[in-house]
Amino acid sequence: MINGKVHPAKFAADGMMTLVGIYGGPVGAGLSVVYFVVGAYAKGRARDYQGT
Repeated sequence: MINGKVHPAKFAADGMMTLVGIYGGPVGAGLSVVYFVVGAYAKGRARDYQGT
């Protein structure tokens, strides 16, 4: 997210992983958690551009 805007591809990927987490059972929940944790700590994310 830069200046409050999320790229449409990122929005779609996040939405799909949310659905996988909700409807994918325990395996889907695990995959979704891994996706969001890696996304939160990966370099090049929005927090790097916001200076936080």
